[in-house]
Amino acid sequence: MKALVLCLISLPILLVSITLYYLATKENNSPLTDLITDQGVSSQNISSNTTSNKPNISPGNDSTPTGFLGRPVTQYYESGKKEMKGYLKGDRLFSAEVWKPNGELCPVTNLSNGNGVVIRYNPWGTQWYRQTYRNGLPISVKQRLRTGDLSSNNKETAEINKKRSPEDLLIKKKMVRFAELLFAKGLGIELIWCEPGSFFMGSPDSEEGRGRDETLHKVTITRGFFLGKKEISQEQWEKVMKKNPSFYKGKNLPVDSISHVDATLFCRKLNESEKKAKRLPKGMSYQLPTEAQWEYACRAGSQTIYSFGNHLTKNQGNIKKGEGGQIATGSTLPNRWGFQEMHGNVWEWCKDKYIPFGSEPVIDPICTDSASKYYVQRSGMWSESTHLRSALRHHNLPTYKGKGNGMRVCLALPHVDIQLIDFENLKGFD
Repeated sequence: MKALVLCLISLPILLVSITLYYLATKENNSPLTDLITDQGVSSQNISSNTTSNKPNISPGNDSTPTGFLGRPVTQYYESGKKEMKGYLKGDRLFSAEVWKPNGELCPVTNLSNGNGVVIRYNPWGTQWYRQTYRNGLPISVKQRLRTGDLSSNNKETAEINKKRSPEDLLIKKKMVRFAELLFAKGLGIELIWCEPGSFFMGSPDSEEGRGRDETLHKVTITRGFFLGKKEISQEQWEKVMKKNPSFYKGKNLPVDSISHVDATLFCRKLNESEKKAKRLPKGMSYQLPTEAQWEYACRAGSQTIYSFGNHLTKNQGNIKKGEGGQIATGSTLPNRWGFQEMHGNVWEWCKDKYIPFGSEPVIDPICTDSASKYYVQRSGMWSESTHLRSALRHHNLPTYKGKGNGMRVCLALPHVDIQLIDFENLKGFD
């Protein structure tokens, strides 16, 4: 009876305390924090508190966009360094700049006049958040995407030499046969031969969801290469590395939770085992694809938002939102060249260091810039479709082992005349 009386006395006091706490903290809640919400990013990549409870303060010398009447807001990392500066109008975010924890300006965030992309980083520098905005509000997968400036009908967007000589046709025949032998007798990695050609890498200014680092530019690839039809599975990884680091287990699921260092080591060990089995011609080696090779294969002759056009269906890419959304390798429809899971499943490591694109035409590009500490990732995780565009770029530290990290392999040819490679007398295929 005494306990009941005490409970009845305490209840009003508790309710009053909660009300007072709410009123006291309401004014300090940042509309920017409420507006910018995680859109299906793995919780592995999110710090428990990426921003401090400091009030949003805009420095006195901040300049408001021309003709814009908005309220400036600023957020900080726990270290006290500036994380984000933006302008709000009501509950809409119309402009934003983002800084990395080391003070560098984010090269991707481009939100202006309510349209663009916002990137966020963890305190240790890992990119964990990407959101596309339209008219100041986050857009979802259910909203339609705008069509880019270029279309696959533009004959200059993706060129492959159609006037093939008899020698070219013979090379392609040899390469297709070689890939078949490797698949049948090797580790079971399906490879697709990509012929030399030119294409436009990056995205036009009008493409919704694009980042500031995707400047459109022409790329020419002068040497053909093999690229994995699918991502490396956990079963394939375990055969080479003798262990499975994946967070989400399943032999046919893509390997995950691997760093760039791990992916490079996998390629090195795969080369050792295949050379020992005499299945690799001299000078050929497995490696991570360059970023240009990856996008060339992803586009497969297209210049639209996705390799399938300007819209993506669940059969064409992994747009399942939510934790643990991986699908088995080889589950999506292949693009025109036969590649699968190019539009989402796991982030695929590339060979290149990360820097924003330039606008000048380039030939066989690969970025080795020592000033950059990040490496490129492509494809995208299970997510919303604006995260899975052909031009989408991601970057992370080489030691980062996020559970959304995976890979596919490229088989590079030696810098000699292909005609001199003896494919017919490889002893490993007996």
